[in-house]
Amino acid sequence: MAQATLDTPISNMTLSELKEFIKNIIREERWGECYLDDDGWLTFYDEESYAHYLAAQKEKLHSEIEACFLDEQGFRVYYSDYMPTDKKRQQLKQAKQEIDEGRGYTL
Repeated sequence: MAQATLDTPISNMTLSELKEFIKNIIREERWGECYLDDDGWLTFYDEESYAHYLAAQKEKLHSEIEACFLDEQGFRVYYSDYMPTDKKRQQLKQAKQEIDEGRGYTL
């Protein structure tokens, strides 16, 4: 995207550039904002604010914190404490290798 400024005429921007420009403005304005949803979860508007909040909660696991963020499609997303077993790591490694080789893989 070309560097858009307040002096850039909208007519010089493509629709995708204008969309990205508006999304960036909204993201900057909402940074750090959150609300309590109907289930009592602290819901952030962006992942960066959510990650910053989790980093401040050093004494708790992610699964112990009732917080999430909204992705671009509006889905609630939260980090997990899940650590794959050695068997699952091997399966994932094999799947990645097969995908890189152009073959499909089913877990």
